[in-house]
Amino acid sequence: VVLQHVHGQTLATGDNDSDLTKNGGTDDNAQFIVEFDGEEDGLPVVRFKNKKTGKYVRITDDGKVTDCDGTAGDKEARFKVHNVDGNSFKFESCVYPGKYLGVDDKNVVGDNSGDDNAVFSLWTDVDADEMRRRAEEEAARQKAEQDRLAKEAAERKRKEEEEKARLKAEQERLEQERKEKEEADRLAKEEEERKRKEEEERQKAEQERLEKEAAEKKRRKAEEDEETKRLREKRVKVPGIDFYDDWQERLVREYRSGKNRAAWRKKVSRLIRDNPQEYKVLEIARTSDVTDIDMEQFQDALPTLIQPLIDCIFEDIDSMEKVHDDGKIKVTTLTRWVHNKRRKKSVEIVKDENYVYDKLKKFQFNDLDVDDSGSVDREELHEFFDNEGVDPAIIDAIFDVIDEDGSGDISVREWFRWQQKFKKEDLKKYINKNKAAKKNDDDQKQKEEEERKRKEEEERLERERKEKEEEAARQKAEEERLEKERQEKEEAERLLALQMEQEAKAKEEEEENKDEEDDEFQDEWSASDEEARQKAEQERLEKERQEKEEAERLLALQMEQEAKAKEEEEENKNEEDDEFQDEWSASDEDLFEEEEQDTVNLEEEKVDALMDMKLDDEVKKVLGDKKKWKLPKDAKRKQAMDRDLRKLLLSEDDDKDHRKWVKMAVMKYYDILIETFIKYCKIGGDKDWLTIKGWDALYKDAFIPDKKAAGVCTDKECHELFYAIYKKHNAKAMDRKASRMQALSISPRAKSAKRNTTELILSEWTDKDPWTGIWRQTDADVGGGAVEVYKMKQVGDKKIVGFIKNYEFADINGSLGHKDPTKCQMMIHWHSGARKNKRRECVCTLNKPKQFGDPVTMTVKWKAIAESSLIDAISEESGTYTMVKLDEKLSVQDQDAFGHHIGLCRHEYIDAMICLAEMKFKADELPKYHKLNKLCEDNLIPFIWGGMENAEAAAMKGIFRPHSTELHRLFDKYINAAAESGDGTGKGQLLSLETWIILCNDVLKQDKVAFNKGGKPNEMDITSAFELAKEGNDLALPYKGFEKALQNLAHKVYKPRPKAKYNANMKYPDKLKKFEKALQNLARKVYKPRPKAKYNANMKYPDKLKKLLKWCVKLEKSKK
Repeated sequence: VVLQHVHGQTLATGDNDSDLTKNGGTDDNAQFIVEFDGEEDGLPVVRFKNKKTGKYVRITDDGKVTDCDGTAGDKEARFKVHNVDGNSFKFESCVYPGKYLGVDDKNVVGDNSGDDNAVFSLWTDVDADEMRRRAEEEAARQKAEQDRLAKEAAERKRKEEEEKARLKAEQERLEQERKEKEEADRLAKEEEERKRKEEEERQKAEQERLEKEAAEKKRRKAEEDEETKRLREKRVKVPGIDFYDDWQERLVREYRSGKNRAAWRKKVSRLIRDNPQEYKVLEIARTSDVTDIDMEQFQDALPTLIQPLIDCIFEDIDSMEKVHDDGKIKVTTLTRWVHNKRRKKSVEIVKDENYVYDKLKKFQFNDLDVDDSGSVDREELHEFFDNEGVDPAIIDAIFDVIDEDGSGDISVREWFRWQQKFKKEDLKKYINKNKAAKKNDDDQKQKEEEERKRKEEEERLERERKEKEEEAARQKAEEERLEKERQEKEEAERLLALQMEQEAKAKEEEEENKDEEDDEFQDEWSASDEEARQKAEQERLEKERQEKEEAERLLALQMEQEAKAKEEEEENKNEEDDEFQDEWSASDEDLFEEEEQDTVNLEEEKVDALMDMKLDDEVKKVLGDKKKWKLPKDAKRKQAMDRDLRKLLLSEDDDKDHRKWVKMAVMKYYDILIETFIKYCKIGGDKDWLTIKGWDALYKDAFIPDKKAAGVCTDKECHELFYAIYKKHNAKAMDRKASRMQALSISPRAKSAKRNTTELILSEWTDKDPWTGIWRQTDADVGGGAVEVYKMKQVGDKKIVGFIKNYEFADINGSLGHKDPTKCQMMIHWHSGARKNKRRECVCTLNKPKQFGDPVTMTVKWKAIAESSLIDAISEESGTYTMVKLDEKLSVQDQDAFGHHIGLCRHEYIDAMICLAEMKFKADELPKYHKLNKLCEDNLIPFIWGGMENAEAAAMKGIFRPHSTELHRLFDKYINAAAESGDGTGKGQLLSLETWIILCNDVLKQDKVAFNKGGKPNEMDITSAFELAKEGNDLALPYKGFEKALQNLAHKVYKPRPKAKYNANMKYPDKLKKFEKALQNLARKVYKPRPKAKYNANMKYPDKLKKLLKWCVKLEKSKK
């Protein structure tokens, strides 16, 4: 349309396209497109869009400005339409009411008050039908828009109602869960009460059973003594022995010594042959059809022999059979033994290298390729010949000969080449060489074993000597005590006899006097005097009788007390020797552990029982062959594994079989789980337990969190799992402790139960938790300074934590001794104050109170620890001081401070890994043991322990050597710069953690395109590399530690991860050459393996280290 005003011209755009003029014509500048924009105040709303510029007419600045520079969304471009008459219209601004589009004498204005200058007529070249059609389309569009808005409002209302309903349902569900939990708690308490009562009844029944057994044992002993007495009276003549006395015991000792068994067998069998009427073992074969006899039948045939000798004879006969230890012997073997005849040895085939060589020459390749993989690995070859009884060393030697390329697999080509060309003489030479080396090793081991046995024998003899001396001293003391008791008893009897003699003599004299008085004064006594005399005499006799009875009672009471004291002393000694010796020496880690009645500790769930357990095919497919599991060999580590499995809590809710399978999954990967625990304990800064810092580093390095698993396995849930596991175990421990303390107070048998640190000390120290509390120095130590107050707490069985003032001032970290719960080794580290950055290694010993009511004291021996062992010789400061425990409890603030410094011990960490597997694979319908197996195989092994191949020491030296000069200069530059700025160690020869982080960030910037696709180590990787490089109690690194840190960091360059975009196959030497010698520990953290990596996550460790060393050299040269 064109807009014609009352002056006859039209509105149009000016020269700059944004201005409006009233002097327009009908060209494109004066043509506008009318757009309808709904209604307002009952009037239609329109916009005017210029055909040429595409901009909109608008009124701005409160009606003072009118132009054509608006946009489609500009509210100032909207006008309400007022129809004046026919084709005459006024256009009022929607933003500025009362302001109309109009003209004056010169220009187009927007503040027109609505007079005739604001009236426009609209003209168009479009016919009426087309305009009507457009109007209808616009009306339909507006209606559709209104319908859409109405639907959206209805949809919003529906969603709000649904949300309200959902929240209500959620509240009802939570209320239902609360009720169910309360009901479950009630049932659990009832179940615990029931179990407690059952346990009391069981203990009572067990006590009655033991008493019956003791009575039965006593009866049998009496019968045996009677039988021995009868046999001694019989005095049977034995060849080679003069008398019957002790000959059977001597035969038993001779057999147990293991020397000259043939002579012993000849002597005993001759005795049986020469006395057929007394020893009727041969009659069993003649008078019965049985082929096997058991111990009971054997005893009946030898009625005059003692049981130990019968056991020796039965054991010797059983050793002649092929099947041993089945509780029976064959009659034929018995006959041969009595006649002293041995079975002829069968001819055995020598399965040496010639046997194997001949077998392999006859085999086809497909006979050994069990899995049809097209190659034969070492296990397939062993699987065939190990069952034949062939020495595994021979199989290994032959495999190495056939495997020419050393790939670990024998291909078809290698197999046929070996069969065609290899000769038996070549194999013999190779095996003889290996045998010679093995023989040398065996000889060396034999010498070491002999030396060990010699030392053990010397120690045993020394122990026996000391025990004999102690026994002699004890016997001497006992004899002296008995002699003293005998003398005291004789003295008491003598005194009693003397007293009775004196009383008898006095009585006789009194009677004589009485007779004389009777003779002289009988006539003078009156009846009343006689009565009084008799009464006095009766009182005297009664008094003498009472005194005699009292003396006898006191003597008997004294003797009874002495006998009772002796019995109690012997009973206590026997209990300590018999019941506690094995338990307290079995395992260092079990030394202070409470006896746990509520933790699953069945014999069938111990390591040996689980190894013997048969598995279903489905379970065996997941857990694999148990023979290939890497289990601890020595008894101490094996017992530690038993303890870890017993203390697991997260498998308690499973049924019996699933609980066993979970524990077997832990056993399968026990070595990897424990090595991971040790590594991340060190990264977390505490060698005894896994802190939250180490836990966060572990699950992030293993790429366990998944952003898509919101609310299940993100970083947040993995982080919170640490505290959940800690609270679960410690709450369980508190419940156990309360139950146990209650049992100790009511059970008469509690004194003989196994006791933890607290219980051991409580009875003698008058303090149920002697380590926990507030301690104050009684005097200033050698190091000077004010007398300080320590606040300490025992956590678990062996951990000690604490602080001085607060953790920001100084922290205390230590553990109890393995064999003595009254000793503790701890480290004190001051972070501020006069001793800032100083550390002390302390050996603390609790001192028993001298008398009841005295406080517990502690002797502290300390020495100063330098920042690095490199400068330990410089610091010789040491001293001793005493601390006394105050009669004050830790405050709530102190307890809160301890709550932020916690960690997981070994079995708690294993529980956390089981729970982490549940979270990681929650969407998978797999049993718990399968999930743990999958976590180890998919996350721990590839991401934490992957990439360590070819990292031998010799290879590392070859990688570092070319860049040694630059790395030394780089190391010196950074520690000197840190010393000048005050941020370093101040020693000028040690690298602090802060300086290390700065250096690494500078090194990683040297190649600007190296990490475009990812694989760059983060700050946690850099810090972990530094922590793993530290030795002992070091805080800073010397140059060698700097190299080790670079090696660690290189392992994390381009870490292997699925779908990596970078080169994940880079060799470790290549990585090390890029970062070089100073980045030996830092190299572990660059390009770490992670899921869905965009970089090359398969880069080898040597390639990573070369790359890091290269960047180091570049950095050093750039800082001239």
